[in-house]
Amino acid sequence: MRLQLLPLLSFLTLLPVVVVALSPFSSSAPSAMTFCKCMCFSNSTILPLYLPKDPLHPCLSCTRQFCLDQKLPSCIGATAADEDLDVSSGVGGDVEARCFQRDSPKSHFIVVSFIIVTSGLLVGAGLKQYAGIDLQELWNRNGFRGILSELIDLSQRIFSRSRPRNYAAMGRG
Repeated sequence: MRLQLLPLLSFLTLLPVVVVALSPFSSSAPSAMTFCKCMCFSNSTILPLYLPKDPLHPCLSCTRQFCLDQKLPSCIGATAADEDLDVSSGVGGDVEARCFQRDSPKSHFIVVSFIIVTSGLLVGAGLKQYAGIDLQELWNRNGFRGILSELIDLSQRIFSRSRPRNYAAMGRG
């Protein structure tokens, strides 16, 4: 009975991985929303950069002067240091500007990597618990080939048990 739960466990574990893994490819990098975090004194406000000056480099629009130009209530009376175009974001005077993206390819990569690693660990734990397969022991004995041959053998045992007894008589075997 426990061996029949393994395909279901594997399917349910890997389904979210496939869905999340394919999601970065359905969206392109320019669709990632860019924000500017303006910090005046000890208050901060996050502003979306809908129309940056340079669409290929939207963070160049997030400057201390940009924050002051927004006339934010928290920035009343704040002064920015002399603008140096090389470092116009960051700390200067009473104003600090930080640029960041939501749903960037980097964040997708981190999330997908976490889900794949976690799912792999869950599948490994499921194999050990329900099928009695110790992947570490197999790796120490035969390396990747030992694990692969054991998993192939396990899948053959599972699927041969799930066939009806008269499967060959029905003309399908």
